[in-house]
Amino acid sequence: MSTKTAEIAKMIDMLPDSDKELAYELIKKLVLAWDPDYTKVTEQEYKDITVTCTSPGKTFNLAGLQISNIIIPNASLRKEFQHQVTAAGYSQVGAPGIFALIAAYTQGEEWYQAMKQYVKSNIDFLHTWMAEHLPQIKVTKTEGTYLVWMDFRALGLSDKELKELIEDKAEVWLDGGAIFGEPGSGFERINVACQRATLVEALDRIEKAVKENVHG
Repeated sequence: MSTKTAEIAKMIDMLPDSDKELAYELIKKLVLAWDPDYTKVTEQEYKDITVTCTSPGKTFNLAGLQISNIIIPNASLRKEFQHQVTAAGYSQVGAPGIFALIAAYTQGEEWYQAMKQYVKSNIDFLHTWMAEHLPQIKVTKTEGTYLVWMDFRALGLSDKELKELIEDKAEVWLDGGAIFGEPGSGFERINVACQRATLVEALDRIEKAVKENVHG
């Protein structure tokens, strides 16, 4: 994915759901206007240009083991990829990562389903809690992830002031939206893949910091 494409994807991801649909529809129309035969690509043609990358890293919290799967049906493309990986000096993965991947994919289903339910309950809790305690801060609807965007723009703070409020006053470490570019200004991203007690403590700290430091 090019840098420009990545930037566009990030900006679209920050849009409200209703606007996302319009954005994707516009992109689809632009693509078809540029190439009317875009949707007529055969299955084999797709395979020849497709590289599928998957990893148990985030789902099973194995990121530190640096293990992933790269699936390349086209033999020529696969050979070129292997050459580049070898040239980078990173062609081998560690044994712990291999065994962890096998264990995750073959024995982790029960844990995975339980984890999804727990994270979903944390997301629901976050929406309810914020609506009751800090209704001026809006929580966006997630789309299959445990990272949730919160809109702090109603507080009227600059990005620098918001960063100081969250990190220095509340002593909570979130991802400031400003690091993702102008569309992220005024937003903060929270990770809810944690114990409920940890989430509650973070929210309590944010509430206390807002009520003690933001007026008007």
